[in-house]
Amino acid sequence: AHSLLGHRNKNFPIRSHTYRGSRYTPRATAASGLPVDPLHQASAPSAAQHGGARAGIERSIILATGSADKSCYLYDIGGPQPPELIQRLEGHGDRVYCANFHPSKALLATASADHRIKLWAPASKR
Repeated sequence: AHSLLGHRNKNFPIRSHTYRGSRYTPRATAASGLPVDPLHQASAPSAAQHGGARAGIERSIILATGSADKSCYLYDIGGPQPPELIQRLEGHGDRVYCANFHPSKALLATASADHRIKLWAPASKR
């Protein structure tokens, strides 16, 4: 298991969500020859196997989570490296309780205690 640093919580329920890019393919294989998803493997494939550290969000798995500090945090959890914070989305006036991706597009909705829902369209990992 990995720990993701950055977001804050003060015992509030916060809903997180993942987005699997349309061009994401697991590169590692198990002894059985079947693909292994990085979310469930013990050792990650090398950067060369995954397409390099600069692969866009369409080639990765992105985790979005709200935070008590009025932000939403995006982590790359599908790459060969340990999960990393790739973006902090700011703009809400209170705690972000929910982050949810569109089922098939890189479109993110966040809901906050400021009574607003914001839509975000991340285009790249940086």
